[in-house]
Amino acid sequence: MKNNKAEFPASLQSLHQMVQWVRKQAEHHAFSKRELFHIELATEEAIVNIIHHGYRKKEGKIQIAVVSNGVFAIEIQDEAPAFNPLTNKGLKNSSRIGGIGIPLLHQCMDEVSYQRIEPYNLLTLKKKLCAQTT
Repeated sequence: MKNNKAEFPASLQSLHQMVQWVRKQAEHHAFSKRELFHIELATEEAIVNIIHHGYRKKEGKIQIAVVSNGVFAIEIQDEAPAFNPLTNKGLKNSSRIGGIGIPLLHQCMDEVSYQRIEPYNLLTLKKKLCAQTT
């Protein structure tokens, strides 16, 4: 099992850095280019939702952990007020500019889940690993 963590400011200015950090972790596995693109896209959508709807553009931090144990799991944790993007109205079928909506997370990843573990929100995105992972 491999576990890596990083912490970033919860801002759109840090978005590229967060997505690239996740991609670098994913590149250690035998994902296709398409799967890597899906991982990046889902990560970006999740983080933008946290910044806009969780922190509501206030200062904060986002911690991202990547766990590889049969699946490639991206655990995105924040200290914003409780916010479940998977059930909150208005986000499920979002078509606003800058956000593709929560259905995208389900299309790109094999499993998506949310937990509130006080005082944190924890969004987990999972992608199955191929047999030839490193």
